Amino acid sequence: DLGQYVQAGSAVMKLLGTATSEIRLPLLPSDVPFVRYGQQSDGTWPKATLTARFGAIEHHWEARLARLEQRVDEQTRVFYLVAEVDHPYDNKLHNQPLSVGLFVEAQMIGVPIAYGTRIPRSALYSGDHVYLFNNDTSHKRQLNVLRREDHSVIVGDDLAPGEMVILSRLDMMIDGTPLSVNN
Repeated sequence: DLGQYVQAGSAVMKLLGTATSEIRLPLLPSDVPFVRYGQQSDGTWPKATLTARFGAIEHHWEARLARLEQRVDEQTRVFYLVAEVDHPYDNKLHNQPLSVGLFVEAQMIGVPIAYGTRIPRSALYSGDHVYLFNNDTSHKRQLNVLRREDHSVIVGDDLAPGEMVILSRLDMMIDGTPLSVNN
């Protein structure tokens, strides 16, 4: 403050460079295998689009996904993916400066899942089992759940084309229960 005395060795200010901004994006441990980051073998970087909303107006910035911090936050139990935006205050590159401390949403392309099938989460029993309809009976099968989302799960190549997963929740599901299909 004006007129304040400063002792030798005390910090007076903190300067931030404007060449690059780093944005820490929280990432659940279950999402880490599905995110690409760091410079790729062809010299490119995985990209993300950062979005901030100011009322009805949206602003966007393109970022490169630089690295994954190799520590878990003690309180939130998340990893942090670090995105970098070059020249965040340059009006020629961005229509709005990317201010330090601004909350943004990030959208990126994840690692594709080969041969994955999305099924409703409600079709699972005991975390990783489903019942299939075959020859007018139910058949219990364990699946390899690759990813859990809000209302669905993605399973590996455990289901063949044409197999019918039972989506109706019955009071008592037992392997081999006789069933009929009503249209």
